[in-house]
Amino acid sequence: MRIGITVIAVFFLFAFALSLFASASMLLFKEEVIKELKRFDIKDIDPDSVIKLAFAIGCFYSALCLFAGLGLLMLKEWGRKLALLLSLLHIAYGILTVALIPPSAVNLIIGVPIFVYLNRESVKEEFKPIPIEERILRS
Repeated sequence: MRIGITVIAVFFLFAFALSLFASASMLLFKEEVIKELKRFDIKDIDPDSVIKLAFAIGCFYSALCLFAGLGLLMLKEWGRKLALLLSLLHIAYGILTVALIPPSAVNLIIGVPIFVYLNRESVKEEFKPIPIEERILRS
């Protein structure tokens, strides 16, 4: 396995842990989150529903990162495709928010190299299934 695939897999596993922690923290420190939401003085939105929605989205993203990381480590094609999808999400988020939140350019710095690397022909070859006869002859 190439070191680049391992590094990307570790990145997604780290993103899984970080996202799950952030999502759980919003539920654990609900009162603090509500205080922060009230600072924006938005009257149309129920803070409880915002927290629940953010938690659900965070858990969903965490699960995607977990599956992408494990799929990459196991050299599964579905793991590569899921990692490509997540890198596209990083790119899209970076493009949409870079004008509003300049630090979100980090999403572009993360997404573009992952997308380019996982689309290289030599990397794609790593994810092709190996026939059982070839596996036996390699041992």
